[in-house]
Amino acid sequence: MTVAAFNGHSDIVKVLLGRGANVNNIDNNEGWTPLMQAAGKGHLTTVQALLGASGIDIHAQNKDGVTALTVAAFNGHSDIVKVLLGHGAYVNNIDNNEGWTPLMQAAKTGHLTTVQALLGASGIDIHAQNKAGATALTVAAFNGHSDIVKVLLDRGANVNVANN
Repeated sequence: MTVAAFNGHSDIVKVLLGRGANVNNIDNNEGWTPLMQAAGKGHLTTVQALLGASGIDIHAQNKDGVTALTVAAFNGHSDIVKVLLGHGAYVNNIDNNEGWTPLMQAAKTGHLTTVQALLGASGIDIHAQNKAGATALTVAAFNGHSDIVKVLLDRGANVNVANN
């Protein structure tokens, strides 16, 4: 299942699900689910097939506390971000390592449309800080993503937050 999801083989995923495969199967190394794999690789059709499966855990976290939404946001897959949010993915998930949210990840990697998709989510915490005290605004500014800085400022991001 995980290999099929990673490679975007949605037809195979559907067959496996139809034969009782575990939609939430995790790999033994990092704890990634098929949904995380498909979301990270940008396989929209596969993500949709997995989300249609009974018992899917959209909030599953790998060993680092990363979710499918976080992986999609980091890689700039805004279409997948929108689908996951539409299925109730938790927009403010914080990873276990450095305390990054999906918004911080998208801002860091310079994915403007993904940032905009996340900002459209109900309950988004634009002021969340990671363990170092950084926000989406500070990581966007640090990485030179002026278009994202402007969007975040337009949404009321606090310019007076200092990193630890």
